[in-house]
Amino acid sequence: MTYDVTVIGAGPAGVTCAVYLKRVGLNVLTLYKDSGSLKYATIENFYSYNSINGEELFNKGLDQLKENSIDVINTEVLAIQQELDYKIMTTTGDFYSKYLVIATGLNKGVIPKKYQDYLGSGVSTCAFCDGPFYRKKTVWVTGKEPYLSQMKTELNYFTKDIVEVDESMIVSLYGNERIEGINLSNGDKIEANNLFIALPLSASSLSSNLGVMIDGGNIKVDESMRTNLKRVYAVGDAVKGKRQISKAVYDGMTAGYSIIEELKQDK
Repeated sequence: MTYDVTVIGAGPAGVTCAVYLKRVGLNVLTLYKDSGSLKYATIENFYSYNSINGEELFNKGLDQLKENSIDVINTEVLAIQQELDYKIMTTTGDFYSKYLVIATGLNKGVIPKKYQDYLGSGVSTCAFCDGPFYRKKTVWVTGKEPYLSQMKTELNYFTKDIVEVDESMIVSLYGNERIEGINLSNGDKIEANNLFIALPLSASSLSSNLGVMIDGGNIKVDESMRTNLKRVYAVGDAVKGKRQISKAVYDGMTAGYSIIEELKQDK
C-alpha cells in the first residue's frame, strides 16, 4: 500500500501535521523511534498545562494519532529512496508514500571524529548517493546493526565486492586529499580508497542523503515548510527556529495546510 503522506516523527509537530491531514480524508502513516527531546523535559509554558512531563505529553500525542485512526508504527528509519513515490526503509520493513513530512526533532546523529576529515573524499554515509561511483568495484563498509545490514543491501545494487570492517577496530584513516587506507587497533593497515559508514543518522544526514538542502545543520524550508525536494516537507526542531512546542505545533499545522493545498492543485 502507498500512503498519501508519511510523517516521520511523533512529537508535537509531527502529530499536529498528521491530524490535520487525516481530518481531510488523507491516508496518513506516522513512523517514530522514540520520544526524542521530550523524554527528559518538563513543559511549563504550553497552553492549558501549568506543568506536564514531556514523556506524558508525547504519549498523549500517540493516543491522539490512534484516536484519529492514523496508522502509527514504532520503528527506526534507515534510509529513504525516491522512486515514483518515496520508499522508506525501516527496521520493521519498507513503506511507500507520495508525500513525506520530516519531524524527527533535534539532530542527534554525529559522525565520529576519526571519519570526519575524509567525508566527501572517499568516506560516505549514503550508499545510493556514492555507490554508483564504485560500480563493480571493491567497497569497504563499517558500522553498527541494523544500519550495517541496510547499507550492505543498498551497496549490493552497485557491486557484490563488499568488504566489512569491524567498526570497533578502526582507529583512524590515512591519505592525502582522499582516503587511502584504514589504521586498525591491532597495528594492521587496510588499503582502501573508499569507506561507507553505517551509523545512526541525524535528521539532517537522512535528509541530505535524499537530496534535501541543509542550512547550518537544519533542514532548509520555505514559509510553507516545503523543502527543495518535491513533496517533501520538514517541521519542528529539525528546521531552524526557536525550540518551543508552540512553534512546533504551528509548523505542523502549516505543513498540513500546505500539503492539502498542493494536493488540490494536482487534481
